[in-house]
Amino acid sequence: MSASANSNRLTFTNIPNTVTNIKHNTVAFGTVTKVATDALFTSPSAGTVQWSYSSGNLNFAAADIASYDTQAITSTSVNVVEGKKAAQYLARQVIKAIRNNWRTDGTLNGLFYPLKIGNTPIPYDEEFGIFRQTIEYQFRAYNTGEGL
Repeated sequence: MSASANSNRLTFTNIPNTVTNIKHNTVAFGTVTKVATDALFTSPSAGTVQWSYSSGNLNFAAADIASYDTQAITSTSVNVVEGKKAAQYLARQVIKAIRNNWRTDGTLNGLFYPLKIGNTPIPYDEEFGIFRQTIEYQFRAYNTGEGL
C-alpha cells in the first residue's frame, strides 16, 4: 500500500478483487466496504473502511486516522489476474525475485550485478488468449576458469 502525507487515503498498489480484512496493529477494522468508484466514498463512521474497486483507494474515518496515527495498516486481499495482466504480474514477480535474491542465490554461478534492460509485452496470439511478456537483464560475470 502507499499513501500521501496528511491524507485519510491509502492506495493499494495492485487493486485487489476482494479484500477480506484491513487491520491496524493486528486489530481488524469492524467493517470493510467495497465501493465502485471514489465518487461513491462517504464519511465513514469510526471502525469502518471503504475501498474503491476502480482505483484501489482506501477511505478511513477521520476519528480512526487520529486514533491510529503511526500504527501499521495491513490487509488480506485476493488478486485475480488473467490474460495480459497475468503475464505482467508474473514478470513483476520474476523482477522482484532477481532484485531480492541475486546476492544469495547460489544457482547464478558467477553472475552478479543484474541490470534490468527491459520489461515489455510482445504481441503473440492474444486473440487466442496467449500472451507474452519479455524481461531482459544484463549481468556481469567472471570466468572461474581464468582465475582472479
